[in-house]
Amino acid sequence: MDYLQSPQSISQYCLKHKLDARQIIELIIPIADAVYYAHQQLIIHKDIKPNNILLDTQGIPHLLDFGISSITDSIKDKNHLNIYTPDYASPEQLLNQSVTITSDVFSFCATLLSLLTGEKTGLKVVKNNEVSSNIKEVLIKSTLDSDLKNILDKGLALSTASRYQSMLELKTDLLNWLQLKPVMATKHTSFYVFRKFITRNPLSSVLVSSLFFAVILSLFFMFKQMHNAQQEAEKAQQVTNFLIESIQASDPDVTKGKDVSVKEFLTNAKLKIQETTILEPKLLSTIEKTIGSALVKVGEYKEAETLLLNAIKTNSNNYDARLALIQLYNEQKEYRKLDKQFSFLRTKEDNLSDTQKILLHQLHATQLYQQGHFSQAIEEIKSTLNKEMDAKLTISSQLIYAKILDEKGESAESTKILEQALALSQKNFTEFSTITLLVYQRLVNVLTNYDDIPYERVFKLYDKIIKNEETIYGSNHPQLAKAYLQYGFLLKITNKISKSKAFAQKAREIAVNNFGESHILTAHVDLLLSQLLLIENKKLQATEKLEKVVKVYSKTYGDSHFETNQVKTTLAFYYLINEQAQKSLSLLLPLYELQKQQMGEANKATLYVVVNILKAYYQTKEYNKAIVLGEKVLPLSQDNLGKDFAITVGIQVYLAQNYLALERNDDAYNLLKPLLKTNYIKNNSSYLQKISALLKQAHNSQ
Repeated sequence: MDYLQSPQSISQYCLKHKLDARQIIELIIPIADAVYYAHQQLIIHKDIKPNNILLDTQGIPHLLDFGISSITDSIKDKNHLNIYTPDYASPEQLLNQSVTITSDVFSFCATLLSLLTGEKTGLKVVKNNEVSSNIKEVLIKSTLDSDLKNILDKGLALSTASRYQSMLELKTDLLNWLQLKPVMATKHTSFYVFRKFITRNPLSSVLVSSLFFAVILSLFFMFKQMHNAQQEAEKAQQVTNFLIESIQASDPDVTKGKDVSVKEFLTNAKLKIQETTILEPKLLSTIEKTIGSALVKVGEYKEAETLLLNAIKTNSNNYDARLALIQLYNEQKEYRKLDKQFSFLRTKEDNLSDTQKILLHQLHATQLYQQGHFSQAIEEIKSTLNKEMDAKLTISSQLIYAKILDEKGESAESTKILEQALALSQKNFTEFSTITLLVYQRLVNVLTNYDDIPYERVFKLYDKIIKNEETIYGSNHPQLAKAYLQYGFLLKITNKISKSKAFAQKAREIAVNNFGESHILTAHVDLLLSQLLLIENKKLQATEKLEKVVKVYSKTYGDSHFETNQVKTTLAFYYLINEQAQKSLSLLLPLYELQKQQMGEANKATLYVVVNILKAYYQTKEYNKAIVLGEKVLPLSQDNLGKDFAITVGIQVYLAQNYLALERNDDAYNLLKPLLKTNYIKNNSSYLQKISALLKQAHNSQ
């Protein structure tokens, strides 16, 4: 085996580093894998104990000493030597009986018991050739949680038939315990599975509970308006049956101990709708709409769309379902489908409630500004602010209004609107509310778009946001991870790289704990970490990390989704830094065509793709292509984003660079000279140096 320099036994390592139960189990899991592999090769170790598990200088555990191991085909040989370590040996070893792979399961669990509690199994051979132990007493007095006690109790059963029948079974239960999932060693009652679900997914559990309570409440008020008592009773029974059947679909007898996610829970409810005997169309439509809206929140867009369309088919006047569809289509940039629902609701606007009318105008304003129609969007959203409505709706309109102003570049006016929203939220919902936190976050986003960012105020706001979120959500909540992530991006901008990395790592730890390595929140954090790697000049590592991010985005949002397009554009930029221009163009050219269709030629994101295409053409020496494209889009950028906007400046600079490559020095000079007067260049030393160098090149060549 490999040479281990200055090794420590696992017991020494655990004591030295003061590992808790979770850390000990994470440390020993690879040993379970090693033993399982040996068993697959028909080898039984027979002497698993702390001194035979050594850790190298990297903290990696190694399983040693197969000196007394046996081939499973030969262990029934009565002449084999009965050698073992008493404190960790299985009962069958003490009694000189046949040894099987469950003997290693016992010894592994005896080792784990010793690491977790400092106690031994206390096995003794007593009269009548039987074995006694103090395992029950050790477990009872230990401070381990009930699931971990049950795992050890099962693994240390005196009867081989009562133990885990393989190391894989034991490892699976240990992993389930680490992930707060139900374990096989604990009896799976409905209450137990539900309790584990809530422990692991507090936010999602609230979502599911809210979903069904919302259905019940909405139905209660519907029933209240019905005059026929018999009809009420029948409908109430239908809803009760539906809810019970949805919950039973997650029963452990049905799922065979497999934990049920929120998505699966809602999908079960969706399937139950298809089988349900609910006959009243309005009632069925309400349930379809409510579950469809919940599916949107957990990212099941196609399932949500199907259910919301069913709600409309069941009851064409379910305006809430149509509003939910509009919001879904707007987020997914499916404008044709969106227009169909808008057109219908416009014809029915007189029939909408006041709240529904406001929501319709809010959604329409959002759609307009995303398509670049800022004046129309402002007019639409301001019309809602002139109406009487509750504080929550008012704040929602103010947030949209502020977003539009910020996108237009009117950050100061946007700040005023957000400060009004903040005062209203603090008055109605207090400082410690999710609505107030949302306003704070939007305010920070706007302040970071100022030409002269008020960093002192921004940092104070972030300190407040993080402190409040830690108070409201606790230390392991995804919302807190988002705050850490946003703060990390800001710290990166201000060149506080080590601090940015620290917050990114905190955010990633929360994301992985809640969702795993392949979740979109983890990918958001990895996007920041890739940028930090780039700053550290670790170009290849940054690119490899971002390639993985793109895969998660594509899987989560879809390959053509605007969010995916943004990270693809960033990846193309990384390829340019690595002098891989053709690889960059293979991403950028299809992106440009797609974003022109989705968002228009004058959209900020579309024009940023153009900036990178101009760079790529320069690297591949396709100067004429760059000039044709640059001359076409420069007026669009100047008219829609402004002459002082970073993207407009970028187009001018790279267009000029391509002019110089073809010795069109006058054209380059005329593009570059006016840039020296722009605020963006005055405040950006690296760009100023670049433009000065290009101007010098153009001047010297004249």
